[in-house]
Amino acid sequence: MIRVNGYRKFIGIDPGANGFVSVLIYDEYDDLVGSDYLPMPMVYGRVGGLELYDFLLKHKDCEVCVVEDVHAIYGSSAKSNFSFGRNVGGLHAILDAVPIKFELIQPKTWQSGVILGGINSKDTKVRSIHSAGVHFPLEDLRKSSRATKPHDGKTDSMLMALYGKKFLAKS
Repeated sequence: MIRVNGYRKFIGIDPGANGFVSVLIYDEYDDLVGSDYLPMPMVYGRVGGLELYDFLLKHKDCEVCVVEDVHAIYGSSAKSNFSFGRNVGGLHAILDAVPIKFELIQPKTWQSGVILGGINSKDTKVRSIHSAGVHFPLEDLRKSSRATKPHDGKTDSMLMALYGKKFLAKS
């Protein structure tokens, strides 16, 4: 268990172009006492390495970092799949450079651990937003203060960080 001044940090990363990086900070009583967020920085269609590196460097003392283990999307063009793969590889390289040890977790795995029932929808985005609202009632789920709707990339990354805390962290 990594505690820095009594606090534990957990990172969740949704690696898509519309993804997010979420850092959840808990105190010794297991209460959420802070958070930090970064929309996945993109520069000319690629992961913005410097901005992401600087953000992750601030949080390299995290206990667990969960990255969604994503693959090529069936039916997408070769060009878009290649770009997506390049961006995911860039993200992994930045995490290695910081260095932050990370766990690749399949979407169905982390979703089964933290997405709540009680909502009648098969759409995982809707269920993710609902679950994040229940788990984190005081957190702003929007991408920015100008946004009007919750952002599914942000909620997914928050839930991945929660999954890391619940299932991967040492007690």
